[in-house]
Amino acid sequence: MKKSSMDVSVNLLDSIEMARFLNVKQSTIRQLCFKKKIPFLKVGRLVRFDLKEVMIWLKENQKMS
Repeated sequence: MKKSSMDVSVNLLDSIEMARFLNVKQSTIRQLCFKKKIPFLKVGRLVRFDLKEVMIWLKENQKMS
């Protein structure tokens, strides 16, 4: 049997975990998804967040004070 040359290691978080990670309320995460302001994936009816994509999004959207 051949091994796949593509190594898929994706760290997916649910909305509760993402809210904890970003230190915001879960409702804030839901609003960001509804407005399509944060990268997310739909797995069936479930919403998941790829941690790598969110980290890129954070870097691109950080504001200097």
